[in-house]
Amino acid sequence: MQSAVPGPTLHQLRTWNSRLIRSIDSKTFLYRNNATATITFDALIDTVERSIWSINPSFYGSLHNNGHTYIAYSPVWQNPNSVKSKHNVCNLASQKFFECFSKFYIMMMVNHKFQSVYGVMEELTTSMRDPVFYQWHGYLDTMFLRYKMGLPPYQLLSV
Repeated sequence: MQSAVPGPTLHQLRTWNSRLIRSIDSKTFLYRNNATATITFDALIDTVERSIWSINPSFYGSLHNNGHTYIAYSPVWQNPNSVKSKHNVCNLASQKFFECFSKFYIMMMVNHKFQSVYGVMEELTTSMRDPVFYQWHGYLDTMFLRYKMGLPPYQLLSV
């Protein structure tokens, strides 16, 4: 059965997520020409957010933006009365986000539950109205925290 969710597959999202985590842990980005460079905070932001300055977009993808799309097209997130079930079923701010979302996605595909109407997470003007917006961004923030925790402590400089 064909996916009703536009864009990359869920497997691709999970791959991008894993690649970003591995790069953060190794403190290096892989460029298009297979060269590596030390990660900077700005480069990490550009890559997670998928700006025109993204490092190797074909390898790291567009996790942030396509995460919005997958959440928006999931029937669980489309129902405004399912806020409680959103929290019970999946803690999106955890590292297990993709494992949990995969279970939902497969369940909805098997049961033919995807509809053509998408949730508010798809639209820039409405996404902040969905409580899952903050959980998704909280998850993305864990990447930046992971990067920051790998940095040496700040040093007091003498003036």
